[in-house]
Parts: sequence; C-alpha cells; structure tokens
Amino acid sequence: MVEELSFLNKEEVSFYKMLEEKVLISNRRNSYEETDFLDPFWQKMLISIANKYDGVSVSFFGAFNNAERCVGVIYNDYLPVPIEDEYMSVLAFDSKFDDVKHKDVLGKLMSMGIERETVGDIIFYKDACFFSVKKSVESFLLSQFQDIRRHSVSLYSVDGEGLKVVESEKTTEVIIAASLRADLLVAKIYNIKRNIATSMISKGLMKLDYRVFTRGDRQVELPALISLRGYGRVYVDEVVGRTGSDNLKIKLRREVYS
Repeated sequence: MVEELSFLNKEEVSFYKMLEEKVLISNRRNSYEETDFLDPFWQKMLISIANKYDGVSVSFFGAFNNAERCVGVIYNDYLPVPIEDEYMSVLAFDSKFDDVKHKDVLGKLMSMGIERETVGDIIFYKDACFFSVKKSVESFLLSQFQDIRRHSVSLYSVDGEGLKVVESEKTTEVIIAASLRADLLVAKIYNIKRNIATSMISKGLMKLDYRVFTRGDRQVELPALISLRGYGRVYVDEVVGRTGSDNLKIKLRREVYS
C-alpha cells in the first residue's frame, strides 16, 4: 500500500482511500456504490483498486462518446450491470451566443452552488450546449438554471443515448520552444510571459495529465495533456524536428467542438 501511494500527494492519498472505502463497502454489502465524476487518472486508479478484489467490477458512465469525466459504479459481478440513467442526467440549452463558452457554463453552475464533482463533460454541439450531471442535482438545475451571461435560456433534459454521436475535433499546430521545461513550454503554448507561466504553475494552476503540477523547472515527458486554469488545455504530442538554431518543433492539438 505504501509503495502504491508514494507518488500521490496528501490530498490525493485521501481521495484514493475514499475510493478504496467505496470498493470495500460494495464488496462487503454486495451493493452498488457510485462515485462522483472522475477524470481518466482517477478512473484508472479506481479500476486498480477494484482489481484487488475477486468478483468486483466497475462501470463508467459519461453520456458522450469518448467522455472524459465519468461516474464510476462499483458492484459485484453477479449483480445486473448498472444502468447509466439511474446515476446521471444530460441537460442542455439552445446556445447561439458567441460569448458563451465552456468556462461560462461551469462558472454559472459553480455560482449556483453546484460542486464541480457533480458535473461531467460540457459540450457545445450544433447550436446547443450539453452537459452531464449527477442525478441528484437534475431537478434543481431544471428549475433554477434560467440565464447565462445575461442571456435567457431554457434548460431541458436530453436522452443521453442520442448524444453518442458527439465527437471532438482537434486542431493541430506546431510551436517552437527551446526545451520541454514546463514553464517555458506553458508560456509558448498559451502565448503568455514566462514569469506569468512560472507563477501560475507554482500556485497549482497547471495540471499535467489531470494532476496538479507545481514544478516549472521540470521537463515534461511527451505525450502529455497540459491545462492551465483560465486558458484551456492542449495535447502536446511529440517533438517533430528542430529548427536551424536547434530549438524544438513541438506538435500540439487543441480540442474543439463544432
């Protein structure tokens, strides 16, 4: 156990133990135990925990095709496979507003007292915004979510099965950087000053592969997913060559929804 948790920080160890407790309860009581929405890192950790116990399975539900954030449901193999609609809902509103972005939707939900852990992926697709939430907050949101950025909206439930066709597109570009040092790379990716990148990283505002990363002087191993609070996220794939002055040519992908 000690070796398994040695790479986690104190907060992550607490979260790991909470997931482990859910697995133990499910195994002991032969019950269904659900988590909040988990990112891919914690989905893998939950699978690792469940694999320690014979006959324990985990199903993940995220509504969208290739969903990133998913609710995990832990159960014994002999029980019926859980049904997605019992644990989460997909809500939507028509959105033809150019000024409404992902961060606006998330900010609106947070301002209403909705915890981030109860919200899954937020997708803009064909003049509408879709987002998945835990079943426990569906009724409240349907009655109270009435506007966003001064625009009046009407929230409605959507059949999640119909959203399996939603897939992300990625724009590809190449940037030039002297090295893969984190603060330098972040500055180049987001076109900000290096001292600003260094400060944001040290404050815990950067995530590397879904985990908080605070060492701006460390090299980033590729491929990697980098996100910076307020600036979005980027898939950093590989070094594709060097310039005449020996700087690195680095391929990036930015995720967009049409």
